[in-house]
Amino acid sequence: MGVMRDESGQMSVELAVLMPVALALLVIVVDLMVFIGDCARFDRVSAEMVRINVASPSSDAYGRDASSSIQQGISAAMGDPDRLDIQVSYQGKLYSGTEEGSLISMLPQPQCYRCSMTYHPWPFNVGFAGFAPLSIQHHRDFVMDSYRPGILI
Repeated sequence: MGVMRDESGQMSVELAVLMPVALALLVIVVDLMVFIGDCARFDRVSAEMVRINVASPSSDAYGRDASSSIQQGISAAMGDPDRLDIQVSYQGKLYSGTEEGSLISMLPQPQCYRCSMTYHPWPFNVGFAGFAPLSIQHHRDFVMDSYRPGILI
C-alpha cells in the first residue's frame, strides 16, 4: 500500500518559479514589438527628411552636407530621446574617388546619407555590475539623384 503525500501548495510553488520567467519573456516581447514599430516609423520619417532637406530649394543644401538638419527633423518626428539616439552622417558623393580634372568630377554626383537609430530597450538601458547598457541599432542608407532633386535612388 502506497504512502499518501500531501501535495497542497505545489501549484503555488510552480507559479512562484514560473512567474519571473513569464514576466521576463513578456518584457522582451514588448520591447521587440516597440523596436519593430520604431524601425518602421524611422524608415518612413528618415526617407522623407532626407528627401525634403537635401533637395529643398529654400535650404540650398543640395550639393552640400545637410546631415544636421536631417538629424534634427528625424529626432523631432521620432520623439523619446531617452529611448532613441538618432545619428545622420554624410557619406559624401558617390564617385568621390575620381581625380579633380576628370570629366566625371564636373558632373553632378549622387549624394549618400546614412541614418542610424540606436534603440535602448527597457529595463536594459542602464548598465549594472560592470556591463554596458544593451542597445540595438538600425541603419538606412539613402542616395539622392543628382539629376532629379527629391528622388531617392
